[in-house]
Amino acid sequence: MALIDQEATFRGIITDHAVTLSKNDFPQLVLSLEGKELYDEETDSWHDWDGVVENQINAYLILIDSKNNETLNYKQVQKALGWDGKSFAGLAEMDLSKTFIQFRVESRTYQEKTTMQVTWIDEQNATPGKTLRKLDPKELKSLDARFK
Repeated sequence: MALIDQEATFRGIITDHAVTLSKNDFPQLVLSLEGKELYDEETDSWHDWDGVVENQINAYLILIDSKNNETLNYKQVQKALGWDGKSFAGLAEMDLSKTFIQFRVESRTYQEKTTMQVTWIDEQNATPGKTLRKLDPKELKSLDARFK
């Protein structure tokens, strides 16, 4: 098996996970993922990816930012994995083996080196593709209060 080498949205399985600290000491969830299906935006359909050699990738999902706020990754992990958000120990102890999720892989360049990275995770049957993120009613109310 080898690393995924193209930008695309995949559905796949979590083969391993760990709660760790990022290089800047932020809590992060690391997921080892294996792509099973690839989404074709042109035909709006999923294609079998099982058995393709380049089907593995790790996701590094920072959960808390430098201001001690929950990140978008935090919310994605709650939604996609069913984590209640109460405890990192609880997240580490979850049985995620054989859990199917959807994930997007995109190229990122840093210091003249381009790598493929997981930039988004979601529930297995979420609508694929890039969509606008909309604030929920609670977030909108908070926004109103903050900027009045």
